[in-house]
Order: sequence, then structure tokens, then C-alpha cells
Amino acid sequence: MAINTSSDLKSLYPDQAFNAAEVMPEALIFQLTTLAGAVEGDAPVVRIPYVAADPEAGFVDEGAKITESDPVLDELTVSTDKVAVLTRTSNEAMRNSPGSNGVLSTSLRRAVTVKGNNALLSNPGNPTGLMGLAGISDGGTLGTNLDAVDEAIAAIEVAGGKPTHIVANPADWAKVRALKAGTGSNIPLLGAPAEQTEKQVFGLEVITTPSLAPGTILITSKGSIYSAAGELNLAVSPDHFFDYDSTAIRATWRFGWAVIDPKHIAKVTVASE
Repeated sequence: MAINTSSDLKSLYPDQAFNAAEVMPEALIFQLTTLAGAVEGDAPVVRIPYVAADPEAGFVDEGAKITESDPVLDELTVSTDKVAVLTRTSNEAMRNSPGSNGVLSTSLRRAVTVKGNNALLSNPGNPTGLMGLAGISDGGTLGTNLDAVDEAIAAIEVAGGKPTHIVANPADWAKVRALKAGTGSNIPLLGAPAEQTEKQVFGLEVITTPSLAPGTILITSKGSIYSAAGELNLAVSPDHFFDYDSTAIRATWRFGWAVIDPKHIAKVTVASE
């Protein structure tokens, strides 16, 4: 019987490394941040130079000397952590069900992705998740319209950021979709459901994820969040579970992020019913 590889993770071993952005496109770090490089190990960091303040331009008379003005340069340090998952499968399953390899590798990839998404949004520290950053802008509480989202976007722009995404728990996004065009109206504020082919509000892409706890909508600026991410590594060992007549399968992924200015991120509270 011939076994063909597919577009899924190539789980017919030996050990392999995959471009994480290609095999984990649903990972939020590839959607919400600017990828600045890759790093391996706990000690190394990625150092990213950026312009903290532009040089000052001015008017000058014809032929007059132009006063020199330099930009203010700064550096962002991105450290990383490793996410890992280890599982095992019986050797009988490996031999009798070749397709189980792909199922397992997909499951491991999904587990690593979810852990990464949870960390980016809610990691308690080093680095701190976007939700826990001190000093992020506050647009207030979502009411019967989208004014609070508008206020949050404006707060980011006033601080010099450029909003790019709105992140919401599916339950909170359902509340936004349920907003009506006016008092007593049955017309959705976002338009007829059949016409809502894309998730967008005020021109910003909306990403729904259960990794963001219900109760808060997050507005982010991709150009102000830098990240470093390594490859997704899939490794297999027939020896680790020798006494179980099983094969060990391990997936690891290293990544991290840093934010230039917390004010370039904003939140909107969604009141519980």
C-alpha cells in the first residue's frame, strides 16, 4: 500500500521542523504582531531598533542654513519562551492506521497554537500578555452602539498608533452583531446578516478567538507589537515508551513579543447580561 503525504504536517517521520507561520496560520502572533526574527534558547533575545520620535522639520528661507534635527532612536528587546507538548501512541496504531499520524500531528499543532494564543493575550508576565499590559487605552463599555469602539480607536490614534485589528471572544462578537440600527429597529447595526461576508468594524479586521476571555474586546496595532518566533519542531522517539510498546511524539515552538507603547492597544468592556 502506498502512503502519500498531504498538505497537513508530514507526520511520516523522521523528526522535522516546519515554518510555523505556514502550518499554524491561526496563531495570533502571526496575525496581530510584526514578526521581527527567529530565536532559539532562553538566553538570546531579538533586539529591534525603532524610531521613538521623528526629526523636526521647519521652514527656512531660500539659501539659508537648514538646522539639523535627528530622530530619537530606541530599542525593543524581545525575549522568548518555549511551548511544548508530549504524547504517545501505540505501535499497533502506528502500523495499522497510517492516517493516525496526521491526526496526532494536527492535534499537537492545535494544542501548541492554543497555548500560544492564550499566552499572547493573557500571559501573567515575561512577557506580559496584551490584556495585562499597564497603561493600555480604555474606550469604556459597549452600549447599544459602537461608540465605545470608536473611542478606543481614537485613543490609539491620538497616542500615535495605527489600529489594525479588533479581537473578541465569539460570545462578545455575537453581542456586537446583535446591536440594532436604532431603538425599536430589527435591522442589525452591522448590516443584513447575508451581506456580512467579512468580519470588519470601522475598516478593522475582526478576529474572534476563545483564547480571549469574555467581557473585553481588544483593539490592537500590528505595527506596535513586535515578535520573534522559531519553527514548529515535531520529534518522534520509539524508545521513550519502550516498555509500553508505544511511540513518543513531541512538538515544540519558541516565541515571544514586546510592545512599543501600551497606549497603542485599547480595550472595550462588554457588560455581562
